[in-house]
Amino acid sequence: PTSKGHIIVGDFNAKKFFVFDGAGSLVGEIGKEGSGPGEFQNLGKAYVGANDTLFVMDFNSARISAFTETAPGLWSHIHDNPIQRNPGAWLNSFFHLGTNGMFAQYSQSVRPGGDAPTEWPGVAKINRNGEKVGENLFTYRPSESKIEMGSNFVRMYIVPFGKQGRVVESNNAFHVSDNEFFGATTYSPYGDTLNHFHLAVVPRPVTPDLLDKTFNGDFTSEYYKAVSDVLPQVRPAFDNFQADDTGNVYFGFNDVTETENLWLKFSASGELLASFHMPNDVTVNRIVGDRIYGNGGRDTSPYAVVYRLIEN
Repeated sequence: PTSKGHIIVGDFNAKKFFVFDGAGSLVGEIGKEGSGPGEFQNLGKAYVGANDTLFVMDFNSARISAFTETAPGLWSHIHDNPIQRNPGAWLNSFFHLGTNGMFAQYSQSVRPGGDAPTEWPGVAKINRNGEKVGENLFTYRPSESKIEMGSNFVRMYIVPFGKQGRVVESNNAFHVSDNEFFGATTYSPYGDTLNHFHLAVVPRPVTPDLLDKTFNGDFTSEYYKAVSDVLPQVRPAFDNFQADDTGNVYFGFNDVTETENLWLKFSASGELLASFHMPNDVTVNRIVGDRIYGNGGRDTSPYAVVYRLIEN
């Protein structure tokens, strides 16, 4: 979402962005497929930063491109940040915290037959040349993965129900969760710890129904065979994590009913503020104010959806 109430939606197939007003009418387009300035070969993370500047990561072009609205409905390309590889690690995502600048999310690559990563992934500031400035501001738990090698293929699998750290941003801070625990830590753009809380966790068992749903009942599949020996007996403390623009944090729990996910809203210091349910085919992408922006219809017709969180 932009400050004007417009919604920017990325289309992976068309390699462009569509801009809609609050009523769902198309009011502009951003970019097109290609390798020139303002063009995309691949759409990675997209982020609307200060002054409604749209930043888009394109791994294939090795750059983060920035766009701004120069006239109603007309978005223009303004500059590119190259994606640089930090020694021993890959830049796999980014954040833009207004006047505090741009930050990179780094993780070490995993290679078949190679050494295991020696460091946890972390976040550090970068300059306009894509170069890392200083040390990591903080690190977080890596996702659990497994490499499966066949006679003519190599695949890396994320272990289902594995524990991992997640990083999301608000206007002026980073929020880091570890779903082995229930809670979050808030860091300033300078790496200072602003808030931290951990609450008690009620174990959630991995049930046969959950396995059946995850693997579509295909317990002879190559994927299931590759990860079955490392499947844990309990699920992580939560499944999804978000933050809104003011720094409140949100924890999502998948499939609490056949059709809905449960979300809990906390202050950055750990005070429970609200609970609400969302359809389980909706992915929450951003939360700004009392508006929840998501997308759904992955198996039918894709759509963007906006919910309003109303106190009661």
